[in-house]
Amino acid sequence: MCMTVISNLEYDRNCYFELRDKIKNICTDMNTNINNLSQTKQNIDKYLKIDDVNNPHQSLSNKIEELKEIYNNLINNVIPAINSKIDSINNNIKDIQGKESYE
Repeated sequence: MCMTVISNLEYDRNCYFELRDKIKNICTDMNTNINNLSQTKQNIDKYLKIDDVNNPHQSLSNKIEELKEIYNNLINNVIPAINSKIDSINNNIKDIQGKESYE
């Protein structure tokens, strides 16, 4: 019975590892895109003027800020929550293994 529970916990833990890896890859891509968009915005501001006004539309700036917020949420909240869940699963596995050794 305990081995089945441990196997299920290990499966869950591996799913969280995969999820964390995918999110880290997304964050890497997002960071690259944020940097590229920021550079593009700087170039637009530098070279494009309409009626002597730089970047009259704030949509690109707004999108960059939205991406930064999503990125920061993933880095500062989602990944730590996944790590916490992995730690919790590891502790559950250790507890079960410890109980098994006493039986």
